[in-house]
Amino acid sequence: VSQWEYDHFRKHFNLPENTFAIIPNGIDANEFKKVNAKKQKHMILSVGRLVKNKGMPRLIHAMPLLLQPFPQTQLHIVGEGKEKAHLEKLAQTLNVSHAVIFHGNMGFNERKKLLQLFKQAHVFSLMSDFESQGIVYGEAVAAGLPVIAPQKGVMNEYITAGVAFGVKNPDDAREVAEVITQSFQNVHALKPKTKLIWSWEEVGQAVLNVYHQLLE
Repeated sequence: VSQWEYDHFRKHFNLPENTFAIIPNGIDANEFKKVNAKKQKHMILSVGRLVKNKGMPRLIHAMPLLLQPFPQTQLHIVGEGKEKAHLEKLAQTLNVSHAVIFHGNMGFNERKKLLQLFKQAHVFSLMSDFESQGIVYGEAVAAGLPVIAPQKGVMNEYITAGVAFGVKNPDDAREVAEVITQSFQNVHALKPKTKLIWSWEEVGQAVLNVYHQLLE
């Protein structure tokens, strides 16, 4: 589903190049075009399970540094998981509880509410340790948001494609805050270089093409 995963499996199983075809998951970009929501300046959106590998504490640690120059900054977190109590306590310890909003999980029946958050946000960030494709990064790109992500794994594909700002050391709160500040101040600086977002129609056609190749 991504170049990173393709390279990983090829290396792991020692397989030739023509063994795989890269077909990412589709994203319905039209969903975001149908939603009207007012932009909220300095609103950071993060979506993911509240587990350790998603790196949510990294964003919370950056909040005190962001609130100094931008007092209206808010971090909106969508998701549930066993780390929620720890994250809430961390926000309290850092005195940023007023600026960190936990929305909980949003299922399919609350999809419209999630789309509205994407449209309201100023930027999107998820400081994950690992993603196989990182669909939520693609959704943020489809929503027209600047993305801030660690320079590792599949996240590098979004950075090199010109749709994300990269963070070299996501455990450095100062660097995270500096890159988010850069995204606030240069919201139109990113210029896509390659296509990363596939519609479901394109995905279906790519799968069909693979079947045709196998039958030939």
